[in-house]
Amino acid sequence: MSENDPGDGTEAKRAEAEPERAEGPVSVAPASEGAKRDLRDKAVRAAGWTIAAGLLARVLGVLGSLGITYFLSPEAIGDVQIAVIICFSANQFTLLGYGQYLVAKPDEGRDTVFHVTVLHLALGALAFAATLALGLPLSWAFHAPTLMKYLPWMLIAAGLERLYFVPERVLIRELDFPRVAVARSMSELAYTFSSVALAFAGFGGMAILYGNIIRGLVRLVITTRFVPRAEWLTPTKLRWDVYRRILQFGLPPGVSQSLAFANTRFDTLLLKRSFGTAVICRPMRPRMTL
Repeated sequence: MSENDPGDGTEAKRAEAEPERAEGPVSVAPASEGAKRDLRDKAVRAAGWTIAAGLLARVLGVLGSLGITYFLSPEAIGDVQIAVIICFSANQFTLLGYGQYLVAKPDEGRDTVFHVTVLHLALGALAFAATLALGLPLSWAFHAPTLMKYLPWMLIAAGLERLYFVPERVLIRELDFPRVAVARSMSELAYTFSSVALAFAGFGGMAILYGNIIRGLVRLVITTRFVPRAEWLTPTKLRWDVYRRILQFGLPPGVSQSLAFANTRFDTLLLKRSFGTAVICRPMRPRMTL
């Protein structure tokens, strides 16, 4: 018995209650280190997939452009290009940066994703309806009498892109870039082969539009197959505070992207209005030497 023990066994009871301490320093690796390492490796692999898919898409795009410009006249390509710019301008100017919000906030639940889905589809429907209604005035403004022939078909292609936008952002925020790369590469491949084949078959400018629709369908089917419907279409009560949070984050980058889009596309509309359709695409047409 020690001299600090009062004799009633208190010290022995205290020793039994205290957990046994290991002798010497105990080194425990933080659990977060392994998670950080896994995330870093996943990001590196994702970057590799993104670069590879981008290169493949560019190569396929160049091959498709060469084939189309060989089989179609500059006038036909220029008329279709006006429809493409108008439709995708309506699409781009109604994105509002909520795609960046989904990617930057991977912890947001299905309710927030559903809010984005509703906003995205509603804005797209309004923008495309307005574009179709303004088709005739736009055809007069840009001296494009065949615009109304192409505009409805291009709006279908833009609508398909609108449909797979949110599911694709779900894949991106999960760093599932291999599946994103598969969807994009297969859709570009489908566009290249279909548009060139249809141009060769004599479909004229409609070959480009049908190719865009086929590309959108392929990308929509593959993307939605990878992403469960519940991830982006689980109904929930819509709340203004959620939309305010999304738009406060997304509007600045959304406006920036829209201005960048206008900077690279609207000059074509001005050229068309000033010099005609053929001037737009004449430098693109490949020269064949015998």
